[in-house]
Amino acid sequence: MDVTLHRVDLLHGQAMAKGTLVVLPLAKKKQQKVAVGDDSGCLTVFYMKKGEVQTEWKSPQLGREITCLVMQAGKDKLFTGCGQSIHGFTRKGKEFVKIKTNLTETINYLFVDENMIWTGGEYIMNIYDQCKDYGFVMVKDKINDLTCAPIAQGEILSSVVACQDKFLRVYAGEKMFHEFAVEGPGSSLGFYGDPPTELKEGKKNTSVSLLYGTEQGMVGLCSVDARAMRRVVGITDRQQRPGMSGPGAGQRRARVVA
Repeated sequence: MDVTLHRVDLLHGQAMAKGTLVVLPLAKKKQQKVAVGDDSGCLTVFYMKKGEVQTEWKSPQLGREITCLVMQAGKDKLFTGCGQSIHGFTRKGKEFVKIKTNLTETINYLFVDENMIWTGGEYIMNIYDQCKDYGFVMVKDKINDLTCAPIAQGEILSSVVACQDKFLRVYAGEKMFHEFAVEGPGSSLGFYGDPPTELKEGKKNTSVSLLYGTEQGMVGLCSVDARAMRRVVGITDRQQRPGMSGPGAGQRRARVVA
C-alpha cells in the first residue's frame, strides 16, 4: 500500500536535537499542545487554532542548548536537560525547579517519576532522589537511549538502557538486573501499549512489553519481568538500493531513531 505524505511547516526555530519534542495530554478544552526545545536553549509550547500556530508560552534562554525533553510520568510537568543542568516547568510555563549537577557529560536522556530522576550521558547513568545524588552506573558501552519501567521489585523503577555494543541492559538502582543481546546497536526504546509506569510493583506474573530499534533498521519486541527478558517478535524494513537488482539489492536498512 502506497501512502502519500505532505509536509506542513508548523514552527520555525533553531536546530533541534533528537528527543526534544513532547505532545502534551489534552487539556480541559481538548486543545492539543506540543512542547519543543531547541539549540538556543528555549522551550516553546504551541498549539493550532483555525489553522494557525499559536504560542502558549516560551521560556527564556536556559544557558545551553536543550538536549532532551520529557514529561514527568503520569503528570504534565516538563523537564529539560541543558548541558549538565535540569530544568522543570509546569504546564503553564513556570520554572519550579533547577538542578545544577556535578556531571561532566552532557545530559542526553531523562526520565522523571515522582521525586526520582534518571539521567543518561554518553557512558554514565545517574539517579537523583529529591534533587540529591542517589547513585550512578558506569555503563559498559555508549548509551543510545534510556527509559524506566517497573521490572525488579523495589521502591523505585528499574532503568532500561540501549547500548552501542548490541545489548539492552536493565538496572535495579545501581545493580545490573538483566542483560539482553539484540540484533545490532540499540538506537531507540519504547513500550507496546500504554506506558507501564502505572503498574503496581511486585505484582506477580506482570511483564513489560518493551520495544526497541537498532541502527540496522530492526524493530523488536521483548517481554521483560523480574525473572528474564524474552524476545517476542522482530521486524525489519529492507530498502532496495537505487539502480541495483539481484541478491545484494535489498541489504540497505534505515536506522531506527524513535
